[in-house]
Amino acid sequence: MNKAAAIVIAVMVIAALFSSCRRDDSRYEDENNFIAEPIGRREVRIIEYLDFTGRFSLNIPPRIGNRTVTEIGEKAFADFWFFELAVPNTVVRINDWAFSGNYIQRLRLSRNLTEIGNGAFMDNRLLNVVIPDSVRRIGYRAFFWNPLESITIGANVEFGELSGENEYEGAWRFTPFEGTGFEEFYIEHGRRAGTYTFNNGYWSVVFR
Repeated sequence: MNKAAAIVIAVMVIAALFSSCRRDDSRYEDENNFIAEPIGRREVRIIEYLDFTGRFSLNIPPRIGNRTVTEIGEKAFADFWFFELAVPNTVVRINDWAFSGNYIQRLRLSRNLTEIGNGAFMDNRLLNVVIPDSVRRIGYRAFFWNPLESITIGANVEFGELSGENEYEGAWRFTPFEGTGFEEFYIEHGRRAGTYTFNNGYWSVVFR
């Protein structure tokens, strides 16, 4: 191999390495489509989404401006048209009703998520949900009105509940997966990590 050819190959290798190391921002939603409020000095909470063009897929950016997105605010993405959603790994908390009233069928949650708020994914189209092992608490009605067939979940997750009684409804109780019976099955089986499957009216589980 002559010297000129060696130089060309070296340049191509360096360019390829540089390209692979760059952050690919093109796959994220334009950060100008969000309103965010600061949390401390370096983090933000997304509080509103501004794109009403009817897009079906949403890939939330991990940064807005020079700040890290760590929270999704209350009702920030409620009542849009999303079928597919990706939440970046920077997010640690999804607040109440954040993604309620969409059409979400495919969901990728942050692997660093610790809390899912009340009604956060209520009234969507989720058949399967994978909840990261980092999640410690799921609020009431978080996954209510979803046709769930399987739930992958970590161990010892706390479920938020709301209950009461009045003259019109009698006794009532709101739970994260309300109407499915999942909570009771999970608790009865020691809150163990695994994939829980609902079929023919019954839950089964494969533990991890």
